[in-house]
Amino acid sequence: MTTTTPMTWTPEAIAQAQGLHMLFLGGPLLEADERAELMAAPLEVRRAARTIAACVMPVAALPTDPELGPMLPLHEALRVLASDKAWLEMSADEADEVAADQLIALRRHYDVDHLSPADVIAATHLVGQQIDAARDRCAALDAERDGDTALARGLERALSAV
Repeated sequence: MTTTTPMTWTPEAIAQAQGLHMLFLGGPLLEADERAELMAAPLEVRRAARTIAACVMPVAALPTDPELGPMLPLHEALRVLASDKAWLEMSADEADEVAADQLIALRRHYDVDHLSPADVIAATHLVGQQIDAARDRCAALDAERDGDTALARGLERALSAV
C-alpha cells in the first residue's frame, strides 16, 4: 500500500494556486501556453488551483486532463481556501460571514456538514509575523468580549497548530 504525504503548504504555493486557478475557468480546452503554465507548477499546486476554481465557480466546465490532477482532499482544500483570507483584519462578524461563505463554496464538492466557521478559520496557515499578529488579535478579541466568536476560536486553534 502506498501513502501520500500531505503537501506542506507555504504562502507562496497558496498564492501560486490562487493565481493559476483562473486558467481552469477558461473551459475544458486549454491553449498550449495555458497548459504549459499549469504544467510548470507542482502537481499539488495544480490540484489546489483546480479545487479553488471548482469551489468558486461551480458551474464552470473545467479542463478534465488527468495530468492536471484531481481536486484536493477536504482538509487540504480547506487549508488553501482559508489561508487566502485576511482573517486578522476582519471584524468578528465579518470573519464569521466569510467563513460561512467558504463552507458554502466547499459544500459544492465536499461533505462539510460537520464543519463550522471556526473550523474554516482554524485551517489557516500562519507563518512568521502572522503568528504574533494572530496572538495579538486573539488578545484584542478577548478584550472586546469577542473571545467566543468563530474568529477567536479559529485563530486560537490555528495558533495551536503552529
